[in-house]
Amino acid sequence: MSLTPALLSLLACRIDPDVEVTPAHETGGIPDDTAPPELPVARSVWPAQADPVGGGGAITVEVGDASAVLSVQLGGVALAELTALDATHVSGVPRAHPAGEVELRVEAAGAWSEPLAFEYWSPEQLPGLSTFLDGARGIELADDGAVAAWVDQSASARRFEAVSGAAPAWADGQFGTMPGLRFVPSQALRLSSLVSLVEAGTSAFAVVRWTATTSTDPTGNGGNVPLTLIGDSVSAYGSFGARGGEVESNHYGGNPYRVRGGAGLNDGTARLIGAAYDTFTATRIYVGNAQTAPDEISAPFVGNNSYDTIGAGWPLADGWDGDVAAVIITSGVISDPDRARLDRWAQQRWGTPTSAPLDAWTREDTTRMPTEPDEWYPRDGAQMVALDTGRVLAIGGWSPYDPWGDRTTNEVWASDDSGATWFLLLDHDHDPPLTGAGARFKRGHTLGITGWNGTAVVIGTDPMTPPYLGEVWQASDNGATWTLVGTDAPCIDRSLFMLGTLGSDLYLMGGQTHIYTPSTGIADLWRSSDGGVTWEAAPAPPWDARGMVYRPVELDGRLYIVGGGLYGDATVVTFNGVYAFDGAAWETILADGHAQFLATQYNALTALEGRLWLFNGVTDTGVELSRALYSDDAGLTWQEHPGGSGGYASHADNVVALGDRIVRISGSLNQNMVYTWWPPAP
Repeated sequence: MSLTPALLSLLACRIDPDVEVTPAHETGGIPDDTAPPELPVARSVWPAQADPVGGGGAITVEVGDASAVLSVQLGGVALAELTALDATHVSGVPRAHPAGEVELRVEAAGAWSEPLAFEYWSPEQLPGLSTFLDGARGIELADDGAVAAWVDQSASARRFEAVSGAAPAWADGQFGTMPGLRFVPSQALRLSSLVSLVEAGTSAFAVVRWTATTSTDPTGNGGNVPLTLIGDSVSAYGSFGARGGEVESNHYGGNPYRVRGGAGLNDGTARLIGAAYDTFTATRIYVGNAQTAPDEISAPFVGNNSYDTIGAGWPLADGWDGDVAAVIITSGVISDPDRARLDRWAQQRWGTPTSAPLDAWTREDTTRMPTEPDEWYPRDGAQMVALDTGRVLAIGGWSPYDPWGDRTTNEVWASDDSGATWFLLLDHDHDPPLTGAGARFKRGHTLGITGWNGTAVVIGTDPMTPPYLGEVWQASDNGATWTLVGTDAPCIDRSLFMLGTLGSDLYLMGGQTHIYTPSTGIADLWRSSDGGVTWEAAPAPPWDARGMVYRPVELDGRLYIVGGGLYGDATVVTFNGVYAFDGAAWETILADGHAQFLATQYNALTALEGRLWLFNGVTDTGVELSRALYSDDAGLTWQEHPGGSGGYASHADNVVALGDRIVRISGSLNQNMVYTWWPPAP
């Protein structure tokens, strides 16, 4: 190869590496306004997911400057219909792309942003997928335009064929820009044979829109759900569908049994609804990503864990009345992460509502307290404390099962993995010594129990076994050793009082001098700055006499109580006021009798990431609640988490906030379940 004169000249002018070179735009050779452009900003994307086949709705990307955006690409494929929504948001429609995680990048002024994570996903990726019907795929129409068959998109490719003379209709635009099927109660699509599902668990979800605004109990068909979405043509004892504006699942476990959730869903809005059946633990009902009913008794899926029908089940009665966009059935319970993906997929593809922030709560696990080698008997009146070592203690309690012969106990249980597993740290002791080896507080429930300076404190004695003492016990050795540090706490001659911590001070308040006489209630406040050794009177509270808040909770430098009550054998008093103490004075946030939520006693209170939480409780008529209320403005206004608190209605729960989660052990003696929740940040 010969070198041209120009190339020889260039080689002769090689830059000496020891000579400092000034960028051209600083020498006047290139104007300053041609400096490299600022990197564009991509802050967030919602939903961060799309269907691999494309179609459905747009996604929204938050950017630094919407007017400068030239392109948004997902895995190298540009969004269609790119539109600036406002100064910092653009939207566009994802195109088809293989399933999997990709990068989202924004182009502006010739530069590309740092990537955001994005995922192409559809129910085809679900483990254990049994059937996946998509209203935009697999539709076969008859000559009259009715649906002749709907072909499943799972590997099984099942054909749900129209029942003679009872075919649903199909039309574009049923779900935004997407098509769907319209059913009336007598119409159904059916397989040639039943599909069996694993006994260990099943999930059934669908994207639907109600047409019927009411429904009545059926007659003559063994208790089928009035609006059957998924069923079978053989058994009358099982289906998944709706009752009026509720989601309902009907089981048969010797007798028909119904599980319901949600309300007012028949308002013309498309929604993702579902049910997960774990035959070893419970049935859960979902709307979007929110569990909308407590865990209920488990039983087999439709047809004793089999199905063959979409629409009207046996015998072509009580079928679905409305639109259907998709049906997803799995052998096995859909995991929390996959259920969140399914919810986002329904939002992006079918236009279902964005889940409310609290719908993002997920339960990592619903575990049970141990039965071997030691057994936790269902109990109420126990309380949890988080130590600074990371260990959580569950202390005391009362149980009618009476495994100890005392009804009450001073057992101490411990968890070193945030409530996932538990072990018996200290066994029941009928009459423990006050000092020396084995010294510990007396057995009891509704004792004063709280954290203090990284350890635990137990104060007082059981309300059902007077005289009421003023003992104060402090824990050491990670909860294994207890020391009596005082005997004259101001809980002498009172029970059902409340105990909390503000800074490094303990506060004891309220209660009643006679457990069965509400008129003996007390309204006062006492402070200890040395862990309960000595006490002094503090400013009197503005609230009426009460006790039974589990327990006063510190948030942003103030100690809160919410609700509470007075106990009696004939009359029970409940409250719903919200009050806060800052160490010097009280403030009435909401006076008793407000209309935001029901008055209860034995409700559980905690705080997490600036948000107050109130769980369950019992009303003055003895009705136990399954609720989770929250406040983001220091108790002034409250909203209800649509999924409740999980589990059965109860009172005297054990609740503790641990870092980014809330752990709850149900009270009310009827179960030994442990729930772990991850609510989103306020």
